[in-house]
Amino acid sequence: MALFISEQEGYGNPYIIQMAALLHDTVYTKLTDETAAENQLIDFLNRIEVSGQDQEKIMHIIKNISFRHNVDQEIPLSKEGYVVRDADRLDAIGAIGIARTFQFAGHFDEPMWQGPIPDSISS
Repeated sequence: MALFISEQEGYGNPYIIQMAALLHDTVYTKLTDETAAENQLIDFLNRIEVSGQDQEKIMHIIKNISFRHNVDQEIPLSKEGYVVRDADRLDAIGAIGIARTFQFAGHFDEPMWQGPIPDSISS
């Protein structure tokens, strides 16, 4: 989706977009230790010989596209960052995003519903 958006809009470096889109969930704070995950990701990028400049661009996107990081203030992103963020948000509201929500909740034994059903709904 990120590459499609980039192509349709006619801007952004496809390599940076693709790398950030593919790797952005590897540093997911709800599932892993952020610092350890970042270090592993940087080691991986070094092993596949991604340049330092590209690593900085990719890591900036990964660290700043989440809704959580933009609650108090909008963190400026590169064009590539906005493309990846938009694609990620579109994914989250689609069928796969809904399925991931159920899977995530199930993994942490969270109930689908808490509390009584209001009378207006149950009748």
